[in-house]
Amino acid sequence: SLLESITSISTEVIDINQLKGTLDKEIELIIPEQVELLETTNKFKIRITTEEVITIQLKDIPVQVMPANHKKSVTLSDNKVNLAITGQKSVVESIQKFQVFVNIEALSNGEHLLAVQINQIPKTCTIQLFPPKITVKIMD
Repeated sequence: SLLESITSISTEVIDINQLKGTLDKEIELIIPEQVELLETTNKFKIRITTEEVITIQLKDIPVQVMPANHKKSVTLSDNKVNLAITGQKSVVESIQKFQVFVNIEALSNGEHLLAVQINQIPKTCTIQLFPPKITVKIMD
């Protein structure tokens, strides 16, 4: 019954705050009281790899109006935005295509303050858009 209650086993603490690159290390398991290992050692080897986090800044990215087949007259207060993408270097550098847009689907005529959206950016990245919202005027 003791083994059934164990959902995880801790290891000794490893400080990776200053780690750049790869760390290979032998570490110990912290064995719970009243538990005995069948193996003669409670050590095992680990490899921790870190990757540089970078930010790229892109200026004057055109804002598209979605859906593309709308039949309304649409005016944007800002038709271009600036974009900052932060993430692991290999992920950020692999981004090749994305789309910046406002979605006017289901909106009536008039003025609307809409969030600028972006797609095709990995969820592991952080995105900042400047401005984050724009005013959209819709008319027939």
